[in-house]
Amino acid sequence: MFGWLAGFGAIAIALAVVVGLSVTGILSMTPAATSGTSQSAYVASGSRSTPGAYAAPSGGASQVAETAEPNEWETPSMTETAAPTVTDEPTPSARPAVTGTPRPIGVALPSFPVSIPGVSVKYYAISGANASALVLAMSAKGPAVCGLADALACFFSSFTYTYSGGVDYQPGTTGTGLNAGVCSVSSVNLTPAYTIYLPQWTGPSRVPAALVVWWKTVFDHIVWHESQHLAIARSYVQKLEAAIMGGPCDQAGQDKAVAAVQARLNAAQDAFDVQQESWTWPAY
Repeated sequence: MFGWLAGFGAIAIALAVVVGLSVTGILSMTPAATSGTSQSAYVASGSRSTPGAYAAPSGGASQVAETAEPNEWETPSMTETAAPTVTDEPTPSARPAVTGTPRPIGVALPSFPVSIPGVSVKYYAISGANASALVLAMSAKGPAVCGLADALACFFSSFTYTYSGGVDYQPGTTGTGLNAGVCSVSSVNLTPAYTIYLPQWTGPSRVPAALVVWWKTVFDHIVWHESQHLAIARSYVQKLEAAIMGGPCDQAGQDKAVAAVQARLNAAQDAFDVQQESWTWPAY
């Protein structure tokens, strides 16, 4: 004979992701005062001994100048300083060419394989170069994979079993032997099957090292959470076997016998999820 049971557990975390950037700045530029001046001066030849100073005429401390017609004045010999030669601004040296392979940014994206004895571990792919992108990717894909809103990962359990039973003949009853008794299960062989769905970070190929540390913390918690659902399910295997053992041979009777145990298992899984709602994301 054959029968089956099923169970479910998931990590469901309410998310509130706010990404914001606020930059305020003032760039104030005031021209710097010039460090000096450049002047072109007109200087009478032989009349100044010091730049900027006027030299008094020779021949006595007190002299009276004659009045003469303008054309009697000696025309002074004047020279002007040569105009500076204008040169082009220096051409800045060209930026040296980069040779060789540029140094890669970040670190290579590592993998975090999970192996749990007796459990089928499956993945759904996510990508992102920052924490917000990874959380949003899980929020978008996790519920579709797990079939539950807000689920980032999930655990499924199912149980198949075979059993044998017979009828105890009770002397003194009316009718023939086999029809006089009730068939009951005398042995059970229950085989559980467990599946865990986890997010798998697949891109980009290079990521910030700090993001790897953050993701490892988050991923380890998700794996631990689903492993607790696994442990709860495993603790109910013997309880389910005991509920089937001694029960009626028909499927309807067996379903009724294990219904109470199944309800307790589901309640235990739900209680664990409620307890874990207080978990907070690590800082990044």
